Amino acid sequence: MDRGFKKVAIGCALVAAFAARDARGDAQGDRIREALAKLESAMVRVAFNTEVTKTNVRLMLEDGSGGSRESEGEGSCIGLVVNDSGLILIGGHVFPDPFSRSMFSGMGFTGEASSPPKNFRIATEGGEFLPAELVARDEDLNVAYLQVESPSATWKPIAFAKSAALRVGDPFMVVNFLDKKSEYQRSFVSGRVTGVVKGSVPRFLQNGVGPGMSALGDSGSVGGAVVAVDTGDVVGVVAAPRKEPPKGPSGGTGLNLDKAHGAVMSIGLTVVVPQILMAAALEPGIKNPVAVAGERGWIGVEEFQPLNDALAKSFGREPGAGAIVSLIGDDSPAARAGLQVEDLLVSIDGNDVEAKDDTAVQDLRRKIKKSAIGSTIVLGIERNGKPMEIPVTVANAPKSVYEAETYADEVFGVTVKEITYDQIQRKNLEAADLGGVIVHKVPLAGLFSVAGLQPDDILLGVNDLPVKDVASFKTAMEKMKKERKKEIVVKVKRGSDTRFQKVQPDWN
Repeated sequence: MDRGFKKVAIGCALVAAFAARDARGDAQGDRIREALAKLESAMVRVAFNTEVTKTNVRLMLEDGSGGSRESEGEGSCIGLVVNDSGLILIGGHVFPDPFSRSMFSGMGFTGEASSPPKNFRIATEGGEFLPAELVARDEDLNVAYLQVESPSATWKPIAFAKSAALRVGDPFMVVNFLDKKSEYQRSFVSGRVTGVVKGSVPRFLQNGVGPGMSALGDSGSVGGAVVAVDTGDVVGVVAAPRKEPPKGPSGGTGLNLDKAHGAVMSIGLTVVVPQILMAAALEPGIKNPVAVAGERGWIGVEEFQPLNDALAKSFGREPGAGAIVSLIGDDSPAARAGLQVEDLLVSIDGNDVEAKDDTAVQDLRRKIKKSAIGSTIVLGIERNGKPMEIPVTVANAPKSVYEAETYADEVFGVTVKEITYDQIQRKNLEAADLGGVIVHKVPLAGLFSVAGLQPDDILLGVNDLPVKDVASFKTAMEKMKKERKKEIVVKVKRGSDTRFQKVQPDWN
């Protein structure tokens, strides 16, 4: 072959290869643009308010003062319209974690705590906001659902490809919002699937989408729609897995501080990395959000620990062949049935328990939650190497901190909350503490702050009146205002100590 002709042939081949690559690139770009167009009417910006409390720790660092100081905060997150009736899906990351067991009782390491979001509003294209109500939270998937009474006519429900699948190596993009300066225009970030967290609800690991910083605070792309680049299908959403309590010496990261009720107290140092949650897992909640947040089966085992390689040798079993019971709630069905901390759970109703990692433990909890209220499940355990069977009656999960009754008294400068079961576990309280109310906030320079009361104090009595719940505390406060006594004595439990604090109102 003539050398000149050979050069021409090679050149033509290269041109054809680049043309084919450009054609593929153009086709991919077209799919991305089509996906962005589809999501334009299905993706909304959700605004909400929170109360940010600077607690004793933060205030002492700042100016040496005590009490607590509150301010109104604003937040924003991505919302996806999922039906014609104005149901909006958001990420559960906007809710503070009530299960943290840090030395700061769930507040941030900097000494700041945020209340659950309130006053949800959905931004419209015209710049107006439509009020929205929280319908339900799916705590397993860590998503939540809002309802708009009169949805915008421009909204169109998101069209999920419910049967679509992702594989390791697949490219994807996540649609989110730019900042306020860019008028919250829609944008996207891209990445590739790097792995799969297997379980009853598969989650896909990814690179390219971190917690990030954006116009939506620290939420980044969490809650954004995920598009498979190769097909242009909307296949799921980015979700932040619920934070697990920090592990102690047996595994994970954390600074061990103390032990109480069989739980390790620590300051968590881990960072939760968002994952991709496929559309099929969201379908039940979209169809009936109340159902996914309805009755939850509960036996009172608050923590299981996977039987990893190191621990398996101690129990004389293969790794993953069981889960260690590491925390049991006081007076719970499991405690009453005789289950004990350090029991090794090997089966439920005759079915083997396999728990080699935290994902398998989450599946185990989910299985118990789905048990029918009032039914009996048989736990097969090993205790000191001896096999046993313990029948446990499944109860409805007790009220959570999000459902707790709250009362704010502006005259005395205090906000109290009903003590819920999860608070008892989180704050390592005694079950008997259900008979009081917990101090939620004490504004700086308020009467209760001046008297020395602090957040997390438990109020047990006011003068000669016992405080058993929010209603009895409110009654006691109203009586104090009516009698206008110069001095009021409040009975308080702080940690393991019970003390009396003197409140001196200035009725003038």
